[in-house]
Amino acid sequence: MINFKSAGTVVPLIQKEFRPNQKNCTTSNDLRNPTNFVYIYRSLEVMHRFMMDVVGNLILPYSLLGAQIVLFCNVSILRDTKVDAILVIISTFTLIILFVGLEFCGRFYKNSQMTIKSWQNFNCSKSGKQIINKFRKGCVPLKFETRGYFVIRRSTALVFLKGIIRGTFRVLLTLKDA
Repeated sequence: MINFKSAGTVVPLIQKEFRPNQKNCTTSNDLRNPTNFVYIYRSLEVMHRFMMDVVGNLILPYSLLGAQIVLFCNVSILRDTKVDAILVIISTFTLIILFVGLEFCGRFYKNSQMTIKSWQNFNCSKSGKQIINKFRKGCVPLKFETRGYFVIRRSTALVFLKGIIRGTFRVLLTLKDA
């Protein structure tokens, strides 16, 4: 439950509050101070890293399990003419949930990249701009990942769908004579 709450607070921060020159910011003006900005963003990175230590290790197994469920249901639906509607429902909902989750994670990564790039337009003094530019060069975009193995980008959801379709047809071709 804590992870969903932290994910719900991180997304608006990345999309709106950490981008300079936004009109509808709800945070304090102290966040626009380069020294405070660096400290607060690093705190957000640490919170995200702790969240990824828990959630990141679950992303890959859940996506693999979901893909296997969808493949099993698809092959069962296509091979058997007397199919229960429950298999169609399971396949559809599992596919939708996985696709939407992967798409959300990919958009989060893209927004994080755009946020870091937007720091070039930070309005402050010359010394403040130097601090922000050095900080910006050292920042890595926040992303949903399994450390060292799997990073979810915008294209991951499409690759997932392509794998499901290709896998279904490969299983059907393999079992054609059986």
